[in-house]
Amino acid sequence: LTRGQESLSIGLEARSEQADQAAARARPKPALLPASAEELAAHASLLEAIARESKGACLWGGGQEAV
Repeated sequence: LTRGQESLSIGLEARSEQADQAAARARPKPALLPASAEELAAHASLLEAIARESKGACLWGGGQEAV
């Protein structure tokens, strides 16, 4: 059984806001590693190739700046 189920029924109980906040505090923050200049260049190159193949219909890379 999953999600703390004690039976085979799939009852979705409403969680309290307090329980949600406690769960959020208990979760560790992920490590965020910035992309290197080489990785950014490879990504830009891939987006350019996609844009060429899609004849400009690429949804990504439309002048977006790094965050």
